[in-house]
Amino acid sequence: WQAGAPPASSGPGLEVTVLGSRGLHDLGRVPSNIFCCCGIRGKPRSGFRAQLLSSASTLEFEDRHGTLAGYSAGDVVELMLYEVVGPGGEDADLLGVATLLSSTFHDQ
Repeated sequence: WQAGAPPASSGPGLEVTVLGSRGLHDLGRVPSNIFCCCGIRGKPRSGFRAQLLSSASTLEFEDRHGTLAGYSAGDVVELMLYEVVGPGGEDADLLGVATLLSSTFHDQ
């Protein structure tokens, strides 16, 4: 999926807040220039991007509130954590993925 474009479907949206991340110290260093992409599996352009507020030990994000356009009960929400690498910030390495089944947060 890609953030920032029109929604892939016309269903209602799901309000999401990205709180932070744990376990990155297991990499042996504190990554910098981190961002999180949150979207619906199989629905391009459904998500948003949250930028890391700072590279402090508590990883909190700015612009962390967003709406997943086209969300429907049963959809799978994915959060992907990336670190920008290389000059110009055009490339990013995937640091981790969290998958949330709707049954964990949505009454079926």
